[in-house]
Amino acid sequence: MRRKNGIGGKRAVLAVMMFLGLSTLAAAESDSARAIRASTATVPTNIPGIRTYAEPPKGFNAVTANDVELATYGFPPRPDKQAEPDHYALWERAMKLARARSNGELRTVPSSGRTIIPAGSSALPEMVEPETTGPKQIATTYASGVIVTSGQKTFNKNSINNVIAEITVPTVEFPLNTKVCSGEGYVAISAVGIDGFVFNTGNGYGYDPQLEAGVYEQASCSGDLYYFAVVGWQGGYNVAFNVNPGDVIYASAYTSGGPNSGVYLEDMTTSVYGAYSVMSSGIVGYTANWIVERQCCSNNEPLPLANTTNIAFGFGSAYSASDKFFYPGSQAKTTEVLNMTDDAGDQTIEQVFQGSTGYQGQRSLWFETENCAAVNGCTQ
Repeated sequence: MRRKNGIGGKRAVLAVMMFLGLSTLAAAESDSARAIRASTATVPTNIPGIRTYAEPPKGFNAVTANDVELATYGFPPRPDKQAEPDHYALWERAMKLARARSNGELRTVPSSGRTIIPAGSSALPEMVEPETTGPKQIATTYASGVIVTSGQKTFNKNSINNVIAEITVPTVEFPLNTKVCSGEGYVAISAVGIDGFVFNTGNGYGYDPQLEAGVYEQASCSGDLYYFAVVGWQGGYNVAFNVNPGDVIYASAYTSGGPNSGVYLEDMTTSVYGAYSVMSSGIVGYTANWIVERQCCSNNEPLPLANTTNIAFGFGSAYSASDKFFYPGSQAKTTEVLNMTDDAGDQTIEQVFQGSTGYQGQRSLWFETENCAAVNGCTQ
C-alpha cells in the first residue's frame, strides 16, 4: 500500500463550532493567564471559527518562558515541578522538542459525523450502572479503551479539566487475507478526550465522543495510507498536520468550562506541534477517555476498523483544578473498560489491556486488533 499525505474520498464539512485552545493543568495556571490564552488565539484558519496563535519570536524557549509568554503563544503552562514531577518531566520533554508550529490549511477527514443516538437512549454523559467490584466491563461496536469519571454534572473545580497521553502512531492495513473494500476503506482513531460517554441502545452499548485530541489512521480502497494528528468534536475531525507510523504524539484535551475547551498536539518525533481555538459549549469535565474507536458513520454504523496490530498509550493522566488525579489504570467502580466488537456483537475486534498497579500499570494502555478485523475482514 502507498502512504499519502492527502485525504482520500470526499471531504466532509465539520458542522460544529469548537474552542480549541491549549491543553494544560489548569491548577498550575492563573485565571489571568487563562484569559490571556483565550484572548491571544487571534490568528484565523481557513475553517470559520477556528483560530490559532501567533508564532513565537526566534529563539523562544518554552521551558524558561514565564506564564504570560506561554499563554500568549499557545504553549502548555508549566506544571508544578515539586507537586507533579512526572507531569513536569513529560511537559519539559515536549517543550524542548516543540520546534515547528503547524500553521497549514486545516482539513476535514472523510465521512466525519456524529453517532445518531437511538430514541430512548440517554444523550447525557451518564455512567452505565457499575459492577459491585472493579471497573465495569462493556462490549461496544464503537470503541475500545477506558473511561474514568469525576462525577460532576456541571463544570467546577472538581471537574476533569485536562487529559493527556503519548500515543504511538500504528501502521494501518486491510485485515489480512481480504481484498474487500468500499467507501472510505478502513479507519481507526487513537485519541484522548473529555466527556465521551457510553449509551445503552436497548440492543447493546454505543460510545459517543466529545472533545478529542489524537491520531487518525486510514487504509483507503485505493491502497493509499493516511496518518494525521486530529482535533475532534462530537465525532467530527479536523486534520492539524501529517504524522508517520512509529511517531510519538503528545496529545491533550482541555476545558475550563463554558465555551472554553481545547486541544494541544505535538509530534515529538518530528517536533511539529499545533494549538487552535474555536467556540464550543457543553463540556463539563464529567469523564476522561483514552480510546481507540471506529469512525461514524455508514447507515449509522461505524466504518470498518483498520488492522493496526497494536497501539500503545503511555503517560496517561487526567486532572482537576482541585488537584485530583485520574489514570487509565483506575480500578474504581465507576471506571468503564470498553472492548470493541464487530457490528453483530459476536466477536471482539479491538481489545484493550489495562494495568492496575505501579507507574506503568496506572498510566499505560495496550490495544490489539483481533479476529475478523485482523484476518479475513468482518461482515457488516
